[in-house]
Formats: sequence, C-alpha cells, structure tokens
Amino acid sequence: MKKSILTLVIVVACSIGLVSCGSQKDVEKEFRFNEVSDSELPPSYAQAQKNFREGQFHEAIKILSSIVEREPDSLFGWTGLLVLNMKINNFDGMIEACQNVTKLTPSDLHAWIFLGNCYTAKGDIKNALKVFQEALKIHKLSAAALLGAGMAKAELGDLQGGKKYVLQAIEIEPNNDDILTNYGLLLLKMGDAESSIDYCERALRINPNNENAKIILSRARMNM
Repeated sequence: MKKSILTLVIVVACSIGLVSCGSQKDVEKEFRFNEVSDSELPPSYAQAQKNFREGQFHEAIKILSSIVEREPDSLFGWTGLLVLNMKINNFDGMIEACQNVTKLTPSDLHAWIFLGNCYTAKGDIKNALKVFQEALKIHKLSAAALLGAGMAKAELGDLQGGKKYVLQAIEIEPNNDDILTNYGLLLLKMGDAESSIDYCERALRINPNNENAKIILSRARMNM
C-alpha cells in the first residue's frame, strides 16, 4: 500500500519515536528486552538474547516464536519478538507481538502507542486511530497518543478533528519539534502554507537537524 506524506511523517514523529531507526535502543529499554542477565533466564530465552546481541535476529525470532507457541502468556517472549521484528522491519510481526503485549499488559501506554505507530507505518490508518484512542483512555494527556490520533484523523479526511488533537499535543509539549512539524504538515494539507512555514521554522529552531521539518518547510514555501 502506498503511503502518503502524512503517514510517513507520523511514523517518525511521535514523541517516543519508537519506529524511527534512531530510537531502537529506547524500544529495547522500554520493553525491557535484553536487560536480564543470561544466567537468570531459562536456556532457550538466554539463547535468544545471545542471538539478539550477535545480530542473529532471525534465529532469535525462531526461538521466541517457539516459546510463545508453547507459552502464549510469555511477556518476555512477545516483547522480544516485538523488538526483533522491529530490527528487521517486519511490521506484521511487530503488530502481532504488540497486540499480545497489550493483551498481557493492557495498561501499558507505550505498547498501545507503538502498536498505533506500526499500523500507521503499514498504512492501516483506521486501526491506527482505534489504537491511539485506546491509548488516550489510559492517559488522556499523552502527547504521543494525541498526535497519533490527530494525524490519523487528518489522514482519514477529518482535518479539523485532527487539528484539534494535534493542538492539544502542542499544549502539552510546546517544545517538541516533531509535534510542531506534524502540525506544520497538517496546516499545509489544509492550505495554510504561511502558518505551516511558521511551525516548521519553530521546529527547526528547536532542532536544526529535523529533516521532516526541512522537507515540509520546502513544500510550504513552494505553495506561497
């Protein structure tokens, strides 16, 4: 499925940034995979961790897939599969693993947001919106969930509804350059190139290396 620019930016832009390449260590830490000493784990789990550290991701996936088949309530197994499938950019695998993580830990806000990001990256915006809305039931002031829901609404054609959500995210995290960039994109989508430029420039003042902001700023200037 071809992804629009809205879809592409939201994948990178959520404030926890779990899908972007630069945040993989944060994902590993957030889901506590690879933090337990091998000596404290059953042999099969320890071997999966060893394979992970050595970059043998497919081998580790085989081991953990076998574990969760036998032990479907293994949180360690599912979180490991989530991280490993992220390493190989397998969104279907990430979605399956994350769905099981949310079943086992339904109050885990980060798991819901990550699941929403995965659906977004895959282009399944309707399910992404549903997941971000579930995240907001857990924490109604989550800037990441508000941003995800807002951009999903915009992608589905509800630009005003999406704008409302993203503005709420900005109120919570006014100096988050990724949220400002997304709002600049949304304004551009709504035909307000001048305001889009303003928000992208604000984002770049905060983070001069925000490549998404540079791209959207260039497009906005072309529309002036």
